[in-house]
Amino acid sequence: MTKDTLERFSNKINSKFLFDYDLKKSNWFNIGGKAKGYFKPDTLDDLVLFLKKFGGKERVFVLGAGSNILMTDKKFDGIVIKLGRNFSNLSLLPNKIIVAGSAVTDKKLSEFAMDNNIGGKAKGYFKPDTLDDLVLFLKKFGEKERVFVLGAGSNILILCE
Repeated sequence: MTKDTLERFSNKINSKFLFDYDLKKSNWFNIGGKAKGYFKPDTLDDLVLFLKKFGGKERVFVLGAGSNILMTDKKFDGIVIKLGRNFSNLSLLPNKIIVAGSAVTDKKLSEFAMDNNIGGKAKGYFKPDTLDDLVLFLKKFGEKERVFVLGAGSNILILCE
């Protein structure tokens, strides 16, 4: 995808879209090269619009809090998406089920669970290496245990009742 196409898109939205973005600014270790683009959507509509238009045409990497990531000094030839405050909502459904936005931190989620008397001892913890590992794990344990996914598909906590 050409830079002109991405620039036209960035001019049509209110969300932050930067070019040649220095990834050192986005992680706790202050390391990394540049990304072709950096997209911080303000709204779900802007995110959906971006993914529909570029999701299959551009390399996309969704960056979490930047706390557990090492980045190469080489340029990332793609778009880094950083979900901010507008994607960090928490709500409680019946039966003590928490719905967490993808930008919710582990700390905020655990505090919300404590404030709503949701807890118990953790039965286990699993960090899948691939999406296939995650799917297999959820098929095996998803219906038997209360499974919570922390972060953007990265950490899974299995809770006892």
